[in-house]
Amino acid sequence: MARKRGQNEGSIFQRKDGRWCGVLNLGWENGRRKRKNFYGKTASEVQEHLLKARSDHSRGLPVAIERQTVGQYLDHWLEHTLKAKAKPRSYESFSTIARLHIKPSLGKIQLHKLAPQHIQKLLDEKSKKGLSPQTVTNIRTVLRSALSQAMKWNLVSRNSAAFVNAPRIPHKRIEPLNPTHARKLLETAKGGRYEAIYTVATSTASAAVARRKVTSSQMDAGGTETVRPSRSPSSTTCPTQPSRRRSGSSSGSWKVRLAR
Repeated sequence: MARKRGQNEGSIFQRKDGRWCGVLNLGWENGRRKRKNFYGKTASEVQEHLLKARSDHSRGLPVAIERQTVGQYLDHWLEHTLKAKAKPRSYESFSTIARLHIKPSLGKIQLHKLAPQHIQKLLDEKSKKGLSPQTVTNIRTVLRSALSQAMKWNLVSRNSAAFVNAPRIPHKRIEPLNPTHARKLLETAKGGRYEAIYTVATSTASAAVARRKVTSSQMDAGGTETVRPSRSPSSTTCPTQPSRRRSGSSSGSWKVRLAR
């Protein structure tokens, strides 16, 4: 004789359309009974979902009563979680990204069914439409943050955005001003309120570049600087007061003791 199911253990039956259904009783709330339905093609599939939900319920973990979509969850997360801890500017930026880029494409998908493929497809489509790599990366950041909280609330089993590849953000190389451009900048700024700032900035930068370009000087371990005189026949520059000790190198280098 089959054992009779206990209270709140749930029941499984086959519907007229051929699908199997499992019902889990979650007790009473405000005078109304709470139930959760599970559907599947076979009785064993429904039983598996039913056992997991019953285990979560017994451990105090939440069991979703309604099917929550990605759009509904984002609205709730933005308003009740992010808004309280983020700066106003960050909250506004996240809300704009969710409204313009995420919800139109993923908003109607069930939250627990959101897969990495959905997110990757969204990012690829945004890239093809001409959005910058930084904007596409920001879309992934919003989803990853939102799904991280959903995992803490046990609404999803994994963070699908963490398995998605973000586009590479190119870093532009900064080219310093050459002497011609620096002179033009100073001429343009002459008489303006920022003339002194530009003058000091260009002078400091020029001095730093000049120091880096001094490749003819080397420091040895003894704290001396080896200065190699120019080998150009037309050059008449030479050390006026060489040190008494001379380097043993055949290159004719002079070693001048640095001032401490």
